[in-house]
Amino acid sequence: RSFGRLFVWAVPILAAYGIYQFVRLPAWDAAWLQAARMNSVGPAIPFAFRVFGSLNTPGPFALVLLVVILASLGLKSRFQWVSLTLGVVAILLTRVRSSWVVFPIGLVVLQFGSSLRKLPKQWLIIIAVGALVLPVLNLADSRGSVLRRIMSLSDISEDRSFQRRVALTRGFANEIVDRAEGNGLGATGGASKLKSEVGVRSLDNGVLEVLFTLGWLGGMLYYSGFVILVGRVMTSINVRGDPFLAGVRAASAALTITLPVNEIFAGVIGHLTMMLIGLAMAARVHQVTVRHARILAMRRPR
Repeated sequence: RSFGRLFVWAVPILAAYGIYQFVRLPAWDAAWLQAARMNSVGPAIPFAFRVFGSLNTPGPFALVLLVVILASLGLKSRFQWVSLTLGVVAILLTRVRSSWVVFPIGLVVLQFGSSLRKLPKQWLIIIAVGALVLPVLNLADSRGSVLRRIMSLSDISEDRSFQRRVALTRGFANEIVDRAEGNGLGATGGASKLKSEVGVRSLDNGVLEVLFTLGWLGGMLYYSGFVILVGRVMTSINVRGDPFLAGVRAASAALTITLPVNEIFAGVIGHLTMMLIGLAMAARVHQVTVRHARILAMRRPR
């Protein structure tokens, strides 16, 4: 219940600040953009950059919003329509295409765990939110950037960002083949700046980043454990009657799907990934314990 209430309130607060940031761009956020020199985010001008909200870049902000929206969609909230509308608008303004692609997948996973009585209401909410979001795409200030990004999904092979990502992936894949033992912890991410030799700031590929860091053997062991955990989350937990747990499972699936284009094991997103899996596994242990207690109570002689 505590996490559920947290996520319900997090959606409108995070999303509203992201939209305000896009329109007004506070001085502290403009200073961050200028100092960080991240060309992929855009210039420090209102309506001209990719929203990053209270985080440092658009990617983590979009995934955080994705998680809190999916986890709180089935919960009761007086202002749910407004919260979801703000959340979807903020995700669009981040221009993170991977979150746009996995969001519908997360919704589908959520429906499989929802009560049949709640399905019409949930789809009604989703359709209504979509109708409310459409006018935002028609605004002159956001239409050129957001719609152009959406249209790029129709032929992503011609997208320059996609081409750079493919070239980067091929280069590091060859390096992983030549260095089977891995490069060790701290070879990527912010820790690479603390090393004397040149490190890699980001691979933009969670699969390769684990293999690049831990090597073939370490990476395979790591992924084996992760696959077992995700498999249990998706198959051995009864989410009927528990809308928050159904949302947790849907959010876990959505984050896992983004692994080829995001690093989901470290930083803010890594914290979210392990928190969601931890909540789901705790629910699984609780359900098994309750089931065994009922069996023992039935066998106990009166």
